[in-house]
Amino acid sequence: MELSFLQSKYRHYADPFLRSAHYLSYLSKGAISRFDGEYPVHFFKHPLKENHNLILPPVCTGETKTLLKLMREQEEGGEWSVIRCDRFAEERVCKVFNRQKHVAARAVRDKSLDFAYPAPVLSLEKTVKAEGKVFSNVRNRLNKMNSIPMSCRMLESSDMPAVEGLLRNASRPSAHPFDVLSFSGSGQGSSCEGLMGLGLFFNEKLQAVQFVEASCRGAYVHFSATSASSKELPTVAQYRFCQFLREKGFRWLNLGSSQTYGQHSFKKNFGPVREIRLKSVHLNPKS
Repeated sequence: MELSFLQSKYRHYADPFLRSAHYLSYLSKGAISRFDGEYPVHFFKHPLKENHNLILPPVCTGETKTLLKLMREQEEGGEWSVIRCDRFAEERVCKVFNRQKHVAARAVRDKSLDFAYPAPVLSLEKTVKAEGKVFSNVRNRLNKMNSIPMSCRMLESSDMPAVEGLLRNASRPSAHPFDVLSFSGSGQGSSCEGLMGLGLFFNEKLQAVQFVEASCRGAYVHFSATSASSKELPTVAQYRFCQFLREKGFRWLNLGSSQTYGQHSFKKNFGPVREIRLKSVHLNPKS
């Protein structure tokens, strides 16, 4: 069985979606699973396109038989795409399916889905220094809130009531609250190894949360939310979380992909050193 791209040597640049609460919410919200022997295939309907099935990665050689059977069973005109492929996954999926007699695979960009914009990867050392023109917005917002006593620490089980209260009144949370609450308590009860909950407190009052998964010497952002106390808070909170992770020895942070330009523009403020572009691999029956 081929390794998924998150298990490869490139995992610190890979899309964190496969091990995130978002992924599990896809599985619990209408995803269909099919098995052929030991290899499952998970898929669901495209939210905006009729008769278009989206396949959740990883897709490996062993799953091809199951998927080909599904495609034959699909009514005439049905479409299939493997979603959220970075370039390594794209190459592998195209290679696997282009070996087949009846299927042609090609990479496409579907901006109607939630990975329309690439995932920025931060060098935490560079971000924490916040030097140069690219960080001018970050420095300005930090200066405006410099007088407020604040602290950043890992969330504990006793913080969960405050987390739930924050999520009910969050300013533009980056995911649905139900995606994270089942992973509350800094990973307690979670099937995702290394999941950490971080909290930013003003005078011991919780103002922002971020859930990340530790991997190797870096981390992936799964979910962020802030109170609506000020427009500077989202930037200040993200910087403080970066600072906390750097102090704990982490070298990089993957902020995840975005669905809107506004989300992507916000992440660019933190000076990413690399961006991961995600595509869909469309599977077309050969005539």
